[in-house]
Amino acid sequence: MRFLDPTAVFRNFLMNAYAGGTNRAERSALMPPQPNDILTPEGEAEFYANRIFPLLTTPWKVFLILNIGEHTIRFGSLKLCLQAVSRVTLTKYLHELERDGFVQRIEYPAPPLRTEYSLTPMGLSLLPILQELAEWGEQ
Repeated sequence: MRFLDPTAVFRNFLMNAYAGGTNRAERSALMPPQPNDILTPEGEAEFYANRIFPLLTTPWKVFLILNIGEHTIRFGSLKLCLQAVSRVTLTKYLHELERDGFVQRIEYPAPPLRTEYSLTPMGLSLLPILQELAEWGEQ
C-alpha cells in the first residue's frame, strides 16, 4: 500500500490555491515538485487532496457536517444552528456537500413540504476526524 506525504500534498494545495498573481509556470518555478511529493499512482493524490482540502477550508462546511452528525436534520434546524449563514449560502454548501458525497438530501413532497439532511457513510467516516479537530482547536 502506498501513502501520501501529507505535507507535500498540502504544500501543493496551498501553492495552487493561494499563489495569487502568478501563473501556473511561475508557481511551478517557485515550488518545483519533489521526488517524494506524491507516493500514490499519478493523479490519485491530487484527486483526494482536491476533495478534502476545499471541505476543510470553505467556511461553514465543517460546521454543517458537525451539526448534522449522526442525526437526520431539517433545513430549518440547520439554519437555527448556523444563524450567521444566509439561506442562500447554506443551501449552496449543502448542495456541494451532497455533490461531493458527504451529505444525503431527502425531500418529502407531501404537505407539509420538508427537506431533511443526513450524513452518508463517507460523511459519517469523516465525522470523528472533524470532532477530533474541533477538540484539538479548543485546546
